[in-house]
Amino acid sequence: MGLKRVIIILSALCVVALAIYFVWFNNKSNEAQIPSNAPVVEENVQDQMLELNKQMISKEQADIAEYIAEQPYKLTKTDEGYWFYIIENGNDRVIKKNDRVCISYNLEFLDGTLCYSSEEQGNKCFTVGQRQVEKGLDEAISNFNDASEFVLLLPSHLAHGVSGDRNRIPPYTPIVYIINVVSVE
Repeated sequence: MGLKRVIIILSALCVVALAIYFVWFNNKSNEAQIPSNAPVVEENVQDQMLELNKQMISKEQADIAEYIAEQPYKLTKTDEGYWFYIIENGNDRVIKKNDRVCISYNLEFLDGTLCYSSEEQGNKCFTVGQRQVEKGLDEAISNFNDASEFVLLLPSHLAHGVSGDRNRIPPYTPIVYIINVVSVE
């Protein structure tokens, strides 16, 4: 009689376990099914991200246009997408690819807030064309001479882009460099 009772209890437990198993899997598969007429969430998220990106670019362009309009000097736009104004032309030594350049600088936001400077960080030294600095600065520097001084406005896609610098520069932030070329080797 004891063995019979154990078999009945074990059988009942197996039936309950199987019932729980089937109920659990049936509910789980229903949750995972997407009706054929339902919008695909991934596409909606992609579309929302594209729309947000367009809005951020549009706002950035408006902010840049406002900044340029407020300046007492005329910034020139290049085909590469950055703006510049030469304060001092420097000497005849043209900067070229693979030159080692050192600059003193102030890096500001469009509202004039100082973000980084050579006074705080030391001069910025880099080899032209090696992408050791922002893409826009790396491209622009070869259009200037040794000992020149200039203003360089970089839109975010030529500066720190969608991620910022993960320190002081937020995503989608255009930056303004005021640069003095200290040395070229």
